[in-house]
Amino acid sequence: MMEEMYLIWSFEHNAWWGPNERGYTTTISEAGRYTAGGAISILCTCEPGYEMPVSEEHAAGPGWHTGGNDHLKGG
Repeated sequence: MMEEMYLIWSFEHNAWWGPNERGYTTTISEAGRYTAGGAISILCTCEPGYEMPVSEEHAAGPGWHTGGNDHLKGG
């Protein structure tokens, strides 16, 4: 079984974290993929509430495809 991968959404930058913790992108296909442990390590270095891990599977769903946070508004 493959390990579930996560993308990290930055509310501060309104974008996904890039690969290797470098830069930001609004395009999911260009976003970095992180293991659960890697995502937790990143979040531990961030101000609470500024970043959120999103499973790769969930990121492909409605609301995320535009890079926006419509899902938070009930969209």
